[in-house]
Amino acid sequence: MIAYPFRFQKIGARFIRRLNRFVVQVDVEGKESLAYLPNPGRLWELLIKDTELIVFKNSESKKIPYTVLFCKKDNQPVLLHTHLTNQIVKALIEEKRIDFLKDYQVDASEVRYKNSR
Repeated sequence: MIAYPFRFQKIGARFIRRLNRFVVQVDVEGKESLAYLPNPGRLWELLIKDTELIVFKNSESKKIPYTVLFCKKDNQPVLLHTHLTNQIVKALIEEKRIDFLKDYQVDASEVRYKNSR
């Protein structure tokens, strides 16, 4: 699992098309490639041809060369990597970077309640 604060190289890309729920075709530095999209949502309002993406290079052992981290919508970053959401929010709360949550702390993540979390 990648760990916040994500000190790996982030690479600019452009969205071309979605091949299935988890794979997109992207343009990285003028070359078409594939990227893993860890978000099964429809994302119709975000994944529009030529939308700016930020991806990172996967290890050589992976079948798909890149993973999508976020896209830009109205020049604002939108996190698309759903596996990282809790980790990022926890870090932002601990670093007191969300003003209205500055007096809070995260005691546990994904806490079970009945048959849910």
